[in-house]
Amino acid sequence: MLDFQKGAPALYLQIKKILRTDILNQLYPLGTYIPTETELEKIFGVSKITIRNAIQDLEDEGYLKKQKGRGTLVIQNHYFNKLSKTMSYSEKLVELGILLSKENISVVELTLHPNNPAYDLMEPDVLSISRTFLANNSLLSHIETYIPKSLDVALNIHEKDWSLYQDLSTHGIIINCFQDYFSAILADAHIAKKLELTIGTPILKRIRIGYNHNKKVIEYSIAYYLSETIPYIIEMGK
Repeated sequence: MLDFQKGAPALYLQIKKILRTDILNQLYPLGTYIPTETELEKIFGVSKITIRNAIQDLEDEGYLKKQKGRGTLVIQNHYFNKLSKTMSYSEKLVELGILLSKENISVVELTLHPNNPAYDLMEPDVLSISRTFLANNSLLSHIETYIPKSLDVALNIHEKDWSLYQDLSTHGIIINCFQDYFSAILADAHIAKKLELTIGTPILKRIRIGYNHNKKVIEYSIAYYLSETIPYIIEMGK
């Protein structure tokens, strides 16, 4: 069940992955308790500290909650936080029959400069993900996202219909809440080139700060929209 060979992932990470899969597959349904630490020690043949580290990670990610004297409760059994009924902009466009696609997707490692607005919000070593969206084959938006390098994820950007949020979810990384800040700006040379605009063209800018279960910032995105192409739509449930 576990790989004890040299070079294999840490045992607690292997156990965390197994437990998370069991939770997502409803082996441990929502509102039930996972086996005790002692039982898990026997199941996996590892030390108590290894089990505790695995459980702590799953608690940090919002899957589990320790209850004193009772055990460890399953409080979430899906990849995404579904407490909100908010429909995303992309989902709304798809619902309206608009064909969305992406191009020029890239991922690079970098260290944030102290002047970068994300510097004070997250770890300085990040993955920078850049992509351009098209609606019905016409340029719609350009988005640049930072996520902490310490998340240690290998993004599958070459997969068809790749989605950053879905990719993160396969690693158990959940955006539990976010804040969006909108402003109207004039396109500078960088964005004008990305969206094939004249410098100074009015566009919509959105900054998104995404948090995990522990209110740690795990996403900082800057998006630029050609709202004249398609208005930015926010739907807050029905």
